[in-house]
Formats: sequence, structure tokens, C-alpha cells
Amino acid sequence: MSLPLLPTSRKRVLNPEKELRFTRSRQAMGFALLAAMCIGAACTILTVVIYTSAIDRESPISPWWSAIPFALAIPCGWAALYLASHAYILLTPLGIEIFPLWRPATNLRVVYWSEIGKVTIDDLRQLLVIDFKEGGGGVVLTLNPVRKPARELLRVAIEGRAKQGES
Repeated sequence: MSLPLLPTSRKRVLNPEKELRFTRSRQAMGFALLAAMCIGAACTILTVVIYTSAIDRESPISPWWSAIPFALAIPCGWAALYLASHAYILLTPLGIEIFPLWRPATNLRVVYWSEIGKVTIDDLRQLLVIDFKEGGGGVVLTLNPVRKPARELLRVAIEGRAKQGES
């Protein structure tokens, strides 16, 4: 499996105004912070090397050590872009589309509105619980990767759709 170089490249949506996209932006913030810390560490190492050579002293560390944090910053930055730009939960006129982190094209799960009996959002545990009308099954999703303002929007959208389905 080859990874795309730019994780932000995605297919065009026919009617984007008919869907609500929720990404893993909360997780993306952590990876962006980690990438920034790695770049900061690499720049600190290079600054120490440049400063000690400017005052004619022997450097306590080789400049090649800065390659390690730079190398770690690349996958962290890529993960931050990927998580912030790709959907986790998508509300469409058909239903709720759930995209897993690994292989979302093959492991996509669509829960149609006609299948849904009850949807609850547990704020304490940050869970989205979808109970089916028939069969007694359901889906439990963690809302931890979604930022709090987006969780509130998700709640309003699902409650609005549930009221629309009742009438």
C-alpha cells in the first residue's frame, strides 16, 4: 500500500451543501504540536552548533543529530494534515457514513437513516451510540477525535434529522 504524498487530495463531492463533514481535528492538533516540537528541537540543535562555531569553540553535538527530529517531524506533519482533512463522520441525506482511520475506502460503514431507531450522544464518555430499529444491533463511535464545537454541531444535526424523521 502506498501512501499519497499530499494527504489533502480527495475526490470532489457532487453536492457538498447536502453533507456535514466531521474530521479528526482534535487528534490533528496533537500531531501538529508534536511536529512543531520536533522542528523546534532540530532548530535548537542547529543553533547550538552555529553559535559554538561562531565563538570558535568545539560544538558539543554534531549537526547531524538535528536530522532525527526533522525526520520525526515529517510523519507527524503528514498525520496532522491527513487527520484534519479527511472525514471521520459524514452526515448525508442517505444516512451516517463512518470512515475508519485505516483503509477508509474499503472499510467504510454507512448507516442509513431508515435503519436507525435511536441515536444518543453521551457527553460524559464522548460517545455516539446508534441503535438499530431491527435486529437489536448498533454502532458505538467515540467522539474524542472531534473537537467540542463540532460535537455540538453534530448533536444539533442528528437531533434535527431525528425530528424530521418522526414527522
